[in-house]
Amino acid sequence: SPVRLEVLGGARPAERAALGQYFSVIPYRQITHSDWERAISLAWKLQARGLTCPWMDVLIASVALHEGTRVYAVDKHFRAMAEILPLSLYRPGYNGSYSPGEET
Repeated sequence: SPVRLEVLGGARPAERAALGQYFSVIPYRQITHSDWERAISLAWKLQARGLTCPWMDVLIASVALHEGTRVYAVDKHFRAMAEILPLSLYRPGYNGSYSPGEET
């Protein structure tokens, strides 16, 4: 749900309907109170290591870590978090395919 907010919240009016349709086929996971608590703890851990990231990125990373899923992002904050945390980043290989062993 934070990804949906970031994408649709920043979408141009002409793109909103099409983007909304794309999100209608992606599994949706509600954010729970426990997710917020884990994100707070994660933010503190990152800050203790000298890294401050946008709150939504921390929340997304926290959920991905908890669920054991990869994050598909080109955002520098996720790369920085992956240097500190066991966060798996999806890195497409040649022609957009997943390349095992390329995760950090």
